[in-house]
Amino acid sequence: MQNSVLKSLSGVAFALAAMTAATVLSNHAKAEMFTTKQPSLLRQAERALARGDGDAALELTGALRRQGVPARYAADVYSAECRAQLQLDDALAAEDACREALLTARGEAKWRLYNNLGVAELRLGHYDRALASFQRATRISHRSDTPRRNLALLQRFLRASAPDAGAEQLAANPQR
Repeated sequence: MQNSVLKSLSGVAFALAAMTAATVLSNHAKAEMFTTKQPSLLRQAERALARGDGDAALELTGALRRQGVPARYAADVYSAECRAQLQLDDALAAEDACREALLTARGEAKWRLYNNLGVAELRLGHYDRALASFQRATRISHRSDTPRRNLALLQRFLRASAPDAGAEQLAANPQR
């Protein structure tokens, strides 16, 4: 019973992640039109993330930080670093970067940071903290279903099994 629930959760999470990736790439192209004032290295880091090149994104954000990040872009830089670390499967570094981003982020944009923080916490096995992060992202987000889907997946997983049984499968597939 638990194996079938975990397999179905894993399949659903994979499908949702694929759909989100396609949407993010589409939205990324649209968003670039509105970010012309964003530092060039940050735009390049975002493009590297869209290509799935977390290493390049980290190099670019590191270079930007060495140059001195304008305060209004600090949250964007840390957010890019968080997503790059998630791509590189370094959940601990992702968690730190997400928390740094949340210190300077404002408004509805925080939902993505809380969602990504929840993904990092989930991968670290901190299920209660992941649950709280997904819930917070859900309360903030008015346009995206991503945090709601991640919250629902985690809640189903927690109801279906003990937190340590098969967590690796779920942690590998939430949406960022």
